[in-house]
Amino acid sequence: MIKLDIANKLMLVHPCSKAAALAIVDALTDRMKEALLRGERIEIRGFGVFEAKTRKKGFGRVIKTGQNVKIPEGRSIRFRLGKSFAGDAKQDEPQDAAQSADHSDNPITELT
Repeated sequence: MIKLDIANKLMLVHPCSKAAALAIVDALTDRMKEALLRGERIEIRGFGVFEAKTRKKGFGRVIKTGQNVKIPEGRSIRFRLGKSFAGDAKQDEPQDAAQSADHSDNPITELT
C-alpha cells in the first residue's frame, strides 16, 4: 500500500477531495517524522508503537580486505506490533500456512 492508496481509503470513509486526502496523509506522516527525529515515541493503540532507537558504536570488518572499521553511533526506527493487532493477524492466517509450518508432509523430516 502506498500513500495514494491510503488517501483513497480515507476518501471512502470521509468524503473529501483527493488533494485534501493527500494533504491529510502528508501532514500525518510529516508530524510522525518530526516526532521520531526528536526522539519521541509514537503509540497508536490497537496498531503499534514507533520508536527511534540509538544503535551503539562499535567495530566491524570489511569482508573482502579483512580491515577493521569503526561503525559510528546511529539511529534507526523500530516498529512494534500492537497486541490486539497481532492477535487479529494470527486469526487471519490461512490454515494451509499453519499446516505447512509443522512439516508433517515433508518426507525429509520423517527420515530424521
